Formats: sequence, C-alpha cells, structure tokens
Amino acid sequence: MSITVKRLSSLSDYETATRVQQLSWGFSDLEILPAHFMRAYESCGEQLAAFHGGEMVGLALAYPTDRPHSFLLHMMCTLPNYRNRGIGKELLARLDISLRDRGGKNLFWTYDPLVKANSQLYLNHFNAIGYEVQLDYYGRIHSTEHGSLPTHRLLCFKRLAEDLKLSHAVVPSESLVFEGRLQNRDHFFSDLQHQLRQGLVVTGSETRGGTTMSFTLSRASDALLDMITQHTC
Repeated sequence: MSITVKRLSSLSDYETATRVQQLSWGFSDLEILPAHFMRAYESCGEQLAAFHGGEMVGLALAYPTDRPHSFLLHMMCTLPNYRNRGIGKELLARLDISLRDRGGKNLFWTYDPLVKANSQLYLNHFNAIGYEVQLDYYGRIHSTEHGSLPTHRLLCFKRLAEDLKLSHAVVPSESLVFEGRLQNRDHFFSDLQHQLRQGLVVTGSETRGGTTMSFTLSRASDALLDMITQHTC
C-alpha cells in the first residue's frame, strides 16, 4: 500500500485532522485537539499526516517542551480500517527525520503498553525505552476506544537517530508477564511501576498466545538514567 506523509499546512488539513482523531479514537467533541490549536502551532510543532490516495488516514502530532531539543509526541492515530499496515512506522520514520531537521534530539510520549500493536511499534521497532509508569495519567477520557478504563500509561524516551539499547549496552535482566484479563490491569501496572522505580527500564515486548504479553525489563546504566532525567519534560 502506497502511503504519503506530509505536514499539515492548511485550515482544511487541520479540520480533516479533527475528524481523523474522532474516527480513530471515538473521541467526544470534548477530547478532540481543535483545528485552531493545530493552526497556532504550525510553525513550532511537527504535525504530520499520512495519506492513502487523497484520504488522510493517520496523524502524528509532536510539540516542543520546556527542555532544549526535546519534543512531546502528543498523539498518534490511524483510522481503524488502515491499522496493521505499517502506517505507524511510516509516520515515526518521517517524524524522526523532521524533528532532527528542527534540531530535535529527544522525543517523549506516553502510551498504554497493553495495546499489543503499540508496544510492538514503539518498543521493538522504534527502540524506545519505557522509564516510568503513571497511574490514571489523563483521568477519564471520553472515547469509545478507552471506555471506562483508567488511563494507566508508560512514559517513553527516544534519543533521535540513536539506539540507546546499543549505545548504553542495555542488557535484559528479567521479564514481566501480563495475563490478558481485565481485572489484572491494575496489578500489572502497579507491579511495573515498582520495578521501574528500582532502576529497571522496559526495552521490549512479546505476545505469547492470544492475550498474554511479556515485557523485557533491563537494568539501566547510571548514564542512561541521567540522560532521561536531564531531558524529561
């Protein structure tokens, strides 16, 4: 499938992007990032859209933080009918290049690691490092995608154009398994939060059967932890 990635650059683009958010996440109007906000951040944010033919099918919206050379990936989404087709990889590849062109060196974001496709994308493909868990980070989100689940999130860090797992010799030390039952979510996130507070980081994930996931936990070097602390937003 042929995908083109380009910057949002017109009011029409921004208005279409609000619809893509709504269709991707099932957001209520209350939760949608409005067109006027994206327009206001046109010159300083990196706001990318993926197109198939003439249709906008995905978004990646990243904005500068208060730390030099650091950006926050606020949102990435793909229309339901276009998921699992490599669009996320295309968006991240272009985002990496575009942010480096702007002088960016560090990228931060949050996500739910129990969404299998996202853990595969961020941890295994993009070589992100998960360094902290925040419980119910966003509070309630009004969307069909999130339902009534608490918004527990893994905070991630990526040094652009560098594989920190290699450069800092990150060595896997143990794994943490999630058995895919809804009542296990809170226990899993509390356990993961405790592990990361002991100096471990999340460096990979694996699906074991239909609903079981295993996460690779690695011992982070002091230099790596200092880097994350120095640049975190």
